[in-house]
Amino acid sequence: MNKIATGILALIAGVTIGWFAMPTGETSVSSDKPVASQVLSKLVEAGEIIDAEQRSRAVRAAFADAKAAEMKTLAAPVMQLAERRPDMSIRKEFLSRWGELAPRKALAYLGAESLLRDRTPVLTGWGRTDPDGAAESFSPSEKELSDNSHAEARALLAGIAEADPVKALLFADRFALADLTRWEPKPSIFPSNPSYEPSGSYQRSIDTWIPHDPTGAFEVMIALKSSRVREQALNELFTEWPYRDPEASQAAAIRLWERAQLDGDSSVPFHSLKLVETLAQNYGELKGAKAYDQAISLAAPDQRLAALKAALGGWKGWRGQGLPAVADFVAMRLNSDDKTSAESVLLVHAAGWTAGWLTEDGEKDEGIGKAAAWLEKLPAGEARDAAIRSIVSAWSWKPEQQKKLAEWANTLPPSHQRDIAVATSVATISEKEPARAMDMAATIDDPTLRAEALAHVGARFISKEEGGDMAFDVRKWMSQNPKIGKELRENTKTN
Repeated sequence: MNKIATGILALIAGVTIGWFAMPTGETSVSSDKPVASQVLSKLVEAGEIIDAEQRSRAVRAAFADAKAAEMKTLAAPVMQLAERRPDMSIRKEFLSRWGELAPRKALAYLGAESLLRDRTPVLTGWGRTDPDGAAESFSPSEKELSDNSHAEARALLAGIAEADPVKALLFADRFALADLTRWEPKPSIFPSNPSYEPSGSYQRSIDTWIPHDPTGAFEVMIALKSSRVREQALNELFTEWPYRDPEASQAAAIRLWERAQLDGDSSVPFHSLKLVETLAQNYGELKGAKAYDQAISLAAPDQRLAALKAALGGWKGWRGQGLPAVADFVAMRLNSDDKTSAESVLLVHAAGWTAGWLTEDGEKDEGIGKAAAWLEKLPAGEARDAAIRSIVSAWSWKPEQQKKLAEWANTLPPSHQRDIAVATSVATISEKEPARAMDMAATIDDPTLRAEALAHVGARFISKEEGGDMAFDVRKWMSQNPKIGKELRENTKTN
């Protein structure tokens, strides 16, 4: 052993003996002492602290300036002090720091000294400073983790979580253990590595992060490379965020929509219809009529349709007075001469949604009057037919309204509009009132609509074998209405 090493060990021994032999107040710390001696002197000072939490912080601080090359020299005397003062967590903090600086050497030392029980603090320190290396190092030979392996997995997880919660979640997923996969990162920590590709476990952490920092969550989510993961995460965010901070969540939705649609940023493409609907609804709520142009500009037909309904839905709740504005706008576009073919198709759907919303608006069935008056503003054709069907559908889902619905449809003057309304009503009441449904279907002027309506009601009653005892004697009805009966037989045969 050379003279320098002998001198250091003698000094360490002197400090150690002094700690336990003298009053702690007589222990002095010299700035020119070797690092080992300084560390031990700091631990002596830490031992004087009465408050347990402050003492623990002081112990941790004693190792803060130690270098990797110095840790092995410190090991023996520090372990001896740890045995004398188990209340100070000296061993844990020392090994954790060694794990941060040189984990493989720390583990090799523990193995040589048969101190394998102390591996977990080293692993936590390793995970804190090198999450990837720490995670890769853990490969237990057993299929199911033993108690020791399980403890080491949790130790690694704790350290990795401080460095990167997303990687911690992935590490937990590797072993599919309930108590690991349910683990949640500290609420104050959000992933600092947005380019990393997390797995499905990422979503499990979102509920923890959103309440504490939804704006930060949004910034990280939109930077994720995987569109699937990004949109899944954003869906979760926008489900929760509006309840906590409506203005901030709405502003974020607008920002994302405009970034994708107006700025042409291909890094945020839309794949999830749910996300498209969420963003379009927010856009409608904040921008009103401007949302229409944004929705119909989407390239994919299914996205255009979903976005338009969501945008109009958001607009109709805009400032509490949106529905009349939506209705007037849809009617105006339907009557416009500058529609594209794609817009014309979309407006047929929009007419149906709007008519349904108007029908459901208000109390004591006053919505039916609003919807009927709005029909008069629409040009004849598919859009008006869709609106009529929607009025009937919106009204008919309540059993107590079905009778009123049938009466309304029957009282309409002869027209294509009446035929559509009656045909839709017939489909609604046919199961409970087949005879009345057949009578109503027979009054439809349009032969195609009449045949379809009659077949809808009558086909299920043609054969006793199909439904057992007939709830409705369709043959008798056909004999009493020979002209219509002939149509029904012919239509049933062709179908």
